[in-house]
Amino acid sequence: MIIMIDKAYSDLEIEELEANQQNLWEECEQEPKLLFKYKSIALAKDFARIYDCIKLNYLYFPTVEKLNDSLEGIGTKILLENTEQFESEKKNEYHVLALSENCFSPVMWAHYSSNRSGVCLGFFKGNPLDSTNDSAFRDARRVYYVDKRSAFSSDEEMAVERDLFYKNSDWSYEKEWRIVKKTDENEFRYNESDLACAIFGEKADRVLKECIRTINPKLCFYEVHYDAQHYCLYLSNNTAKLYTIQELYDDIVSKT
Repeated sequence: MIIMIDKAYSDLEIEELEANQQNLWEECEQEPKLLFKYKSIALAKDFARIYDCIKLNYLYFPTVEKLNDSLEGIGTKILLENTEQFESEKKNEYHVLALSENCFSPVMWAHYSSNRSGVCLGFFKGNPLDSTNDSAFRDARRVYYVDKRSAFSSDEEMAVERDLFYKNSDWSYEKEWRIVKKTDENEFRYNESDLACAIFGEKADRVLKECIRTINPKLCFYEVHYDAQHYCLYLSNNTAKLYTIQELYDDIVSKT
């Protein structure tokens, strides 16, 4: 739900609106245990990025202007004293890591993993291997999908909140979660134990798969396949077929 502001509100009324929206966020379904990043391995540079992810433990962390949605950042009409400066300068001080809660999406595999010939990396949102259940991905937050542009009057932090965690509903199939930070870093770094698994598309090149396995042989590896009978995707680890995120999570934890 988006708060539509088409008249002047008092500070108290705005606080009440914010509180109501926060309550709606808290009522959302339970947070996922795993988050996923789909990657292509079609080119040499793509393979190099996979190496960085698995061996060097970092993901590319782009600025807003480098994201692929042509409507990115315009879903909210920002009403600040320095709105023009925010739109032209300050917004691109923020970096965005886009992830998904779904590794079973045929559309995501087609769009972001070269039509099932790439890789999908899975990360723990809360790391069961850490005594504090900590993870670099703990701050990832859900993206909300809307059909109408909203307007909101508040400070810069709230402007970013409204601008970068809402997308047009046409993108809802992505089931996206984001990490947004104001930083100069183009690399999002995480602990080795935050990387939970790597899932190969069924069309992934055999030699490339073996090369990726050698980067970290201890990592849990899976392959995605179509189940024609049930009209869905499933994951295979050579011993079992996994149809849900919970099954995948349980399998990973049992092996680590």
